[in-house]
Amino acid sequence: MYLAPDNVDGYFLVETVRDLLPYDTLVGGSYDGPTFRIVPGILTGLGLTITFVAILIGLNGVHYDRSNTVSPITGIDVLINGLSGKFLSSIVALLLSIIFTLFERALSGSIRKHYNATIRNVSQRIPYLNPSRILLDIQISAAKQAVSLSNLSSELIDRLTNTLNNE
Repeated sequence: MYLAPDNVDGYFLVETVRDLLPYDTLVGGSYDGPTFRIVPGILTGLGLTITFVAILIGLNGVHYDRSNTVSPITGIDVLINGLSGKFLSSIVALLLSIIFTLFERALSGSIRKHYNATIRNVSQRIPYLNPSRILLDIQISAAKQAVSLSNLSSELIDRLTNTLNNE
C-alpha cells in the first residue's frame, strides 16, 4: 500500500508485472516449446529413414549376372515399380512435419497473446510504481513539511512576541 502526496492511497507494484510473472515461469511448465520445435525434424528424419530402408530392401532383389547376355540385370523392374511407394513415406513425413509446424506456431502465438493480455490486465489493475516516482513523492512531501514547519515557527514566534509585549 502506498499513500501518494495527493492523499490518494492504493496498492502498487514496485516491480513490473512482466518481471514478477516471467513467461518461462508462467507458461513454461505447461508448454514445452523447445521440445515441440524438434518434432518436425524427427518426423522428416523418420520419413527419410523409412524411404532409404525400403530402397535398400528393393536393391537387395537386384542382381547382375554376367553369364546372362540377354538380361544380365534381374529384379530392377520390382525396384522401379516400387519406387513410388518408397517415396510416399518421405512425402507423408514432410507433410506431417509442415502441418505440425503450422499447428505449433499457431498454438505458440495464441499462448504468447494470452500471456501478454494477462500481463496487460494485471498491470492495469495494480499499477507499477517505480522507485524514482517514490523518491519524487518523498521530496514533494518533505518540501510541504518544510513549508508547514516554517509557517508553524513564524506563528509561534509571533505569538510569543505578542505575549511578551502584552505583559
